[in-house]
This record gives sequence, C-alpha cells and structure tokens, in this order.
Amino acid sequence: MMDKALLLLQIQKQALETTSLKELGFLAVNVSKKIVDYRRAVFWTVSGKTVNLHNISGNAVLDPNGPHGIWLKDVLQKEIKGSQVDDIIHPIELSGLSEEETKEWLGYSAPNASIVFFKYGEDQQILGGLWLEREAPLSEADTHILNELSFYYTRAMVLNRVKDKRDFLPLSDKVKPYRKYIWIILCLLAFLPVRLTISAPAEVIAVSSMTVSVPFDGILNNVLINPGSKVDENMPVAEMDLDSLTLQADTSSEAYRASLSRLSRLQREVLSSPEKKTELHRLLSEIKTKEIEADYAKTQLDKAVIKAPRAGIAIFADKNDLKNKPVRTGQPIMQIADPAEVELLIRIPLQSMLPVGEEADISFFPNATPLVNYAASIDTIGYQASADADGLLTYKIRALLNDKDADIRIGWKGVAKINGQRTILIYKILRRPLITLRSMLGV
Repeated sequence: MMDKALLLLQIQKQALETTSLKELGFLAVNVSKKIVDYRRAVFWTVSGKTVNLHNISGNAVLDPNGPHGIWLKDVLQKEIKGSQVDDIIHPIELSGLSEEETKEWLGYSAPNASIVFFKYGEDQQILGGLWLEREAPLSEADTHILNELSFYYTRAMVLNRVKDKRDFLPLSDKVKPYRKYIWIILCLLAFLPVRLTISAPAEVIAVSSMTVSVPFDGILNNVLINPGSKVDENMPVAEMDLDSLTLQADTSSEAYRASLSRLSRLQREVLSSPEKKTELHRLLSEIKTKEIEADYAKTQLDKAVIKAPRAGIAIFADKNDLKNKPVRTGQPIMQIADPAEVELLIRIPLQSMLPVGEEADISFFPNATPLVNYAASIDTIGYQASADADGLLTYKIRALLNDKDADIRIGWKGVAKINGQRTILIYKILRRPLITLRSMLGV
C-alpha cells in the first residue's frame, strides 16, 4: 500500500512538471498503468462542443477520423451530455447504448470501460479525460486512485494552458522599433517558393513473389529452412507428417498386391469352375479401386515434401510458429522472392495525402541505415484509401528504387519523403489549418 502511495505522489509530481498537453497525454495513458491496471487508455480533450482524441496507450495508432475514432468520440459526447456535476469516475453501461453502439462496442472495446473526467472550476467544466478499457470493473481502491489522478491531471492541464498563453505575450520594448522590418521580412518569407512534401512510413517489398502453400490437410511436421535463406527451384522447404502418409501408402500397396495375388488364383479356378466368373468380375472392380487408392496414397506421399516453386529467398516470420501445427489445404507458409527485384510500399495517411504525380521525387530513409537514403521513382498510386492491419486508412504508393545495385533487403522499413508540386511558404504552412477549417464549416 505504501508503494502505491509513493508511486501516486511521483505520478502527481510528473504531471505538474509537464510542459505541454502532448507530454501530459503521454504520461496519463502510459504511466497511469503502473498504479491502475487497464488494457487500453485514450487521452481526450474538449474544445467547445468537440471531442478531440490525442494519445493512446502503448505503440498503437488511433486514427481520430477512422471508424474506431468516430465511434469513440460519439460515445464520449453522449456521456459528457449526461454527466452529473460530481461525476468524476463514470463506468459505461451497455444498457445505456443504442443497438448499433453496442455492436460497435463489442468490435472495438474491452468488456468493461470507464471515463475519468477532468473537471475544473466552480461549475465543474469538463476539460477532457481518460477513456479506460479493462477486463474487469473498477474496484473501490482503483476508483479512489483515479479520483486523485484526475485532480492532478486537471491542474496540470490548466497550468499547461497558462504556459501556452504566455508564449503569445506582446513583443518587448527592445523589439518594438523593428516591428515594421520584421513584418516586411515575414511577408517576403510568406511568398518564398517551396515544394509540398509528404513523409510517410515505407517498407521494402518484393516486386513479384510466389507463395508456398500446404498441399493437403494435415500436420506440418517441420520447416527445413530459416527465414531469409536462399533456396533453389524445387528445393525442399517444408514437410508434412510422413508417418501416417507412409503407413497409408504401405497399407494401400499391400492391399493392392493381395488383390492381384487373389486374382491370379481365381483366374485358374474359373477354368474348372465357370460359375466363379461373377466373383472374378467383382474382384477386377475391387482391384481397380485398390489401384486408385494406392496411386492416391503415393501421390500424397510425394506431395508431403513441399518444394520451392522458384529460386530466391524465403520470406516468413519464424519457423517455430509453423512447426508441428495443423494446417489446411492452400494455407500459405512462406513467400519466395528474388532479392534483387524489390520495390517500396509507401502508406500515406488519409489526411496527409497531396496531389502527387508519377514524376514526383522520392527519398527513402531506412531505419537500418539512417545516414543513407535511396532515391526512388513512383510506379503506381492507389486510386483510393484502404485500411491497414491496424485500421488506419492510407493511400498505397509503390515506387521503384533508382539504384538497382543498392544494398537493400526485403523487409526493411523506414520513412519515405515525397516531393510534390511547387507552391509558396504561406500556403504550405496554412494548408492543414485550411483543411480543418473547411471540414468544420462544411464548405
């Protein structure tokens, strides 16, 4: 208990020492987990009647304009309207949500969620708060701790707002005589020619790759190569469970040979006993069936050793994730690609997209070699945005590296900088605010 009290005091001190809303939001969603357990936390603020989502715990990415972000803002706005004056910790009840909101809840959130309001002043104005998702409801101890955290996080928000206002104080008396020249310089700089640029995550991928898949239902016994290994065409890369297949092949072959032996004996008997011809015809049909079963078992045994369809390198995560695992027909195991034929896959977030032509210049800065960059040219531009694995809507741009002999590996990630059309500095600065203003005004 003493440890929690000391930790609470430390978090309160850190909150009051934050110098920006961004820093406070990071502290609130990540450091609070040390004292109150939760699956996920989101830091949000209220501006007028608008809820803004800022920070999310961990390394996850939350797109405020994506399906999850829109759903969460709608729920928060609804709960803010129904909030009571003394309501600081507010558990969310499924019964209070509409059928559509409940359906989306089950798709996006943990079983239990609570809102921690940051309220300030005599009228208890809501400045923001925390959205907490947990596996179990909050205990009484957790509620007391969150009440304390809410008090200090609210004071930290107010202090940060006061600091921000100080940044816009009038110029000092020493600078005032030069204000005219400063304004002239700023006006000249506003019309300085620049280029619009986009910085977005990029990954090196294979231009064309072939998939190695499972030939039939069964157990994948072993993967014979390591990730990134070089393979030749028709080289064994994995094998299915051979024991059951070998037993099935031997059993089918033995049954087929036994039927042939019985056929030879019956053919001799027919010469002296013509009434056994019916039995002979039945045996011939049975032999045909046994032959098909034996051939099928042999074919399955031949397929049990999975081979590479082409030469290249093997692209997959970890061989231990596949070893001795049940698999289905057609399930992909790995990709085989030519390491010399690579391209960049650039994912541009929806709100960052610019009018970009195929003539635009691209510089790729890999995380593996931060001091080296590679030039690339656009090959294709996605016509519309699509969702990534994390749910973020992005435009996909594929680019070819200009240096074909560049020492670069498939799977490398980094940042791509795309140079767009030319414009003036004032437009580049005001472009984002203008987009936000248009979306708010609907013009």
